[in-house]
Amino acid sequence: SGSSGATIRNSVLWSNNLNGILIQDRSIGEGSASSSLNLINNVIWGSRNAVQLTGQSSLSSYNNLFQANSTAGRVYLLSAGQKNIVSDYNAFFRENNAFIAERQEPGLDVQYFTRLAEWQADLTNDVHSLSHDPLVADALAGDFHLQSAGRRFLPNGGFTNDADGVY
Repeated sequence: SGSSGATIRNSVLWSNNLNGILIQDRSIGEGSASSSLNLINNVIWGSRNAVQLTGQSSLSSYNNLFQANSTAGRVYLLSAGQKNIVSDYNAFFRENNAFIAERQEPGLDVQYFTRLAEWQADLTNDVHSLSHDPLVADALAGDFHLQSAGRRFLPNGGFTNDADGVY
């Protein structure tokens, strides 16, 4: 057995059908390997589940913007007994009754985390994270910069002011 790891940093994962990211164990010959992933400074938006972890996969997640939308949507969808997560300083945006997390438990039991406070209490993760509408500029068009009441930088290095009532 062994492990493999990767880092996704400063990326936008947008409008995938089922999962923004799927982290799963993989078979290597007669053995198996658990996968690990570091997520740092990303936007994961527009997928049914932002992140799905299977088997003994592990996740380290810091300073990301996660969105889940629909009653079937989850920010984190976790396999049975999955607790290999270290996470903080994230922003969670749930729409249309989506959950922060769902974890399969041994047997047929399922544990649902509908609010950030429940998720924080379970694994003591995300103690500095927030759960609210981040007020991005235009998510449908893939523009995830935050709306602002004041000046903000443009890609060309200049400044602009958002129109009144936009922020």
